[in-house]
Amino acid sequence: MRRVVIDRAPRAPAAMHRHEARLVVFLRGRMRERSIEGRAVFEAGDFVFRPHHFAHASEAQTDEVAYTHLQVPAQLVRRWVSCHGWRCGRGRVQLPEPGDAQSLLGVAKPEVFQPPALHGPIWSVADALAAPHSRSVAVLAEEAGFAPHQLTRQFLAAHGMTPTSYRRQARLQRALSMLAEGSASLIGIAQDCGFHDQAHMNREVRQETGLTPGAVFATYRG
Repeated sequence: MRRVVIDRAPRAPAAMHRHEARLVVFLRGRMRERSIEGRAVFEAGDFVFRPHHFAHASEAQTDEVAYTHLQVPAQLVRRWVSCHGWRCGRGRVQLPEPGDAQSLLGVAKPEVFQPPALHGPIWSVADALAAPHSRSVAVLAEEAGFAPHQLTRQFLAAHGMTPTSYRRQARLQRALSMLAEGSASLIGIAQDCGFHDQAHMNREVRQETGLTPGAVFATYRG
């Protein structure tokens, strides 16, 4: 099934969110997507694939953005992750006929979002928050020359979410990637990603995705 969506969202940062695997073909306009890794821009004829629960936010760069969602079968998602890891992919398609998910992912390239072109203390704080064992927001605010409330206000304006929410999303991003790729034990993933313990990771993953860590692993390895 194909669903065309017309997006008239304001050109302002939005909070990152997650959903099931999705392949989006852009039909009209220009859209910028943000992730923990950075940013990428998509225009008519571009397509992007995101695996399950990949955190992202979109910002319209033109007055109207039209795009269509293509269904991605579970076995195709697993094949992508086994070949490229838990990451986005992108490519180009000949419009007006986007084709199907299998044909598009056959020519898609793994996508590493480019780091933001902007520089300054807010972006440095974002990088620090994305580290596996980041310092407290209060400490980062002091190092960047902000009062905590000033940092929160400016970070929210730049990223569409608070520093605390951003750090949580970054921690979940690492955990979901490691779960999808089966790169460590559950205890090891919890420790590497900065959770208090495995129970803490279990709660956070389930709250965000509706799945236990074991079920996330099974989604990609089943």
